[in-house]
Amino acid sequence: QNSPLPDLIVDYINAPSSAYEGQTISINNTVENQQGTSCGGSYVRFYLSPDTTITTSDKYIGQRYISSLSAETNSSANTSLSLPYGDGYYDGYWYVGAIADATDLVEERVTVSSEYYENNNTKYDSTRIYISNYAPSIPSRPSGNTSGSVNVSYSYTTSASDQEGDSVRYGWDWDGNGTVDEWSGYGSSGWTDNRSHSWSSANTYNVRVKSGTK
Repeated sequence: QNSPLPDLIVDYINAPSSAYEGQTISINNTVENQQGTSCGGSYVRFYLSPDTTITTSDKYIGQRYISSLSAETNSSANTSLSLPYGDGYYDGYWYVGAIADATDLVEERVTVSSEYYENNNTKYDSTRIYISNYAPSIPSRPSGNTSGSVNVSYSYTTSASDQEGDSVRYGWDWDGNGTVDEWSGYGSSGWTDNRSHSWSSANTYNVRVKSGTK
């Protein structure tokens, strides 16, 4: 009778419970050849998934190469991977999963019983990772008139940047009471907002502005 071929599985995976978009994280993982004979090189690939079904259609975040594995041995590593980013799309909870031999370099079959093992290659960390979006920089001090007349519009400008390159918007507080009176639309990181406002009564007003991303 024929000897069984290899069977690669992800035996263990552990990711951080929280991180920021674009951050480099370390994933502790173990791939095992639990059956048959030794095998040549293969890739284990890592994904972000909204559910516990890990497939190659999920968001790919990186891989590591395993040169070879003898029968009933394993390969463990802490794999450094960069999380994706983009306008807050990845904010929230995700499962981190892995697929052993994701590129099908190793034939995994037990010929003695014709049982195929190509469908047992995935595993996920049961604790989801919460991905946050970095806050943009504090906007520049609003530039514009420091005195004027009632019912006359005056222009003020500000700008802020986001280290991930996300779109930025500005919230203007025209009377300084801590409540945003007017939000701008979104623009590319670092864009300058030029906004006009008038006051209906004479007083001293502290013009304030805050920044936000999607």
